[in-house]
Amino acid sequence: MSGEQCARGTSFTDLLDYWIGDLDQTSAQRVEAHVFECSECADHLVDIAAIAFALGEAIRGGRVQTVITDDVLNKLSRDGLRIRTYTPKPGTFIPCAVWPEDDLVVSRLRGDFSGYDELTLALKSDDGTELSRSVDIPLISGTDEILTATSAAQLRQLPSTRLRLIVSGRRGDTERVIGEYGLEHGGAMNR
Repeated sequence: MSGEQCARGTSFTDLLDYWIGDLDQTSAQRVEAHVFECSECADHLVDIAAIAFALGEAIRGGRVQTVITDDVLNKLSRDGLRIRTYTPKPGTFIPCAVWPEDDLVVSRLRGDFSGYDELTLALKSDDGTELSRSVDIPLISGTDEILTATSAAQLRQLPSTRLRLIVSGRRGDTERVIGEYGLEHGGAMNR
């Protein structure tokens, strides 16, 4: 592919949307027929499949904390990853836990994130210790929701504690906290 498209005009985004299952039936059939005719796109689709496999392995191995889209989340679920989701409201703490069968824990953070030059997401324990920080996070799920995905294996290592997800934004030279979301982490649970 030169740039964003192959010589016949199919884009990498089309291939990615096809793999994720985010195309309508007509578009999916068009991309599929093209892949059988275009070795360049067939090779790229193999690369996408390899990346998807590696992502699943990284999640299961406890090496992932990232911002994610609903489309990718749905694809991971269809591929067999067990996903637990929490939706804390700004300014509150909700109970949460990690179970043995969980592979991925997702927090849906809702708020008005529009109009910022840069967004930062920090995960802190209740004593203020910063556990992770993601700077310049993309608004890939729109301007009113951020989906953060953390490997369940990583969370199982934490004791019972209160966790705070803090979203801040920068406009020009001014940075401010947009929302603070609390999780009462009950630790690793057993059934």
